[in-house]
Amino acid sequence: MNRAAFLLVTGVFWAVMMAALVKREVLPFFEYETAPSYRTMLRGLEQPQMERRAVYLGGERRGQAETVTEPRSNGHFRARSRMDLKVDAGPLGAMPLRLRTEVNIDPAYQLSDFSLVTEVLGAPIRVSGVRRGEKLLINYGTPLAKGMPSEIDFPRDMTLSDSFLPYAGGVKLSVGKKWRIQMLDMALSGVQTVTAFARVERQETIKWRGADVPTVVVEIRRRENSELPWQTLWVDEKGVVIMEQMTFDRLLYSIVLEEKRTLTPEEARAWE
Repeated sequence: MNRAAFLLVTGVFWAVMMAALVKREVLPFFEYETAPSYRTMLRGLEQPQMERRAVYLGGERRGQAETVTEPRSNGHFRARSRMDLKVDAGPLGAMPLRLRTEVNIDPAYQLSDFSLVTEVLGAPIRVSGVRRGEKLLINYGTPLAKGMPSEIDFPRDMTLSDSFLPYAGGVKLSVGKKWRIQMLDMALSGVQTVTAFARVERQETIKWRGADVPTVVVEIRRRENSELPWQTLWVDEKGVVIMEQMTFDRLLYSIVLEEKRTLTPEEARAWE
């Protein structure tokens, strides 16, 4: 093969490889730009709302989760969550896991700061963050050591979630919608920030509280081209997450909505 032919073949090969790389790794970040924002979720919220969910593993109830979202008198919003459950830890058997989060949203519907505490066997891991323009400065700590702060990209309309409830709801979704999620990923070994990919795949009617409920199915993947979803959510026509299936420590848990109701301001303040 002469030099010109060799250069032509290698150039074509390089172009094909680069095209495949761009299609697999780069394009998803452009396709998944538009996400449900705090503005669309919270605009019109005038009274505190509470949602309670049960957590199951293989049909056995393992715990419950509650979230209270409330407007504040100064134009801010606050969302607080708590979860208590027993998780399987292999040879160690069932272990108690506690999770407490608080997210504060400013009057411009942008995340201003958050805090999270998770405990496994009584050992707390604390994560907190505060907005710095288009960045989120995150601090990690345990009773024995404090980690170095890290900074991640966090556009003004981006929302933050944890891996137990990756989509807070509040927005009607349609098939084909895609968005990126900035998530705090929980594991028995600790907490880390990840970017996940959400996509509304199809419509599906499910049984909930004895009734047929039309939903859309949202699949969330750690990588856009992953074959199997990491989490699957069933969201009703009002944007409420009715049911979720998620993989935690290689086991499939189900999280099912039990109650959604309005609270008085006094009830919201008294909530833990």
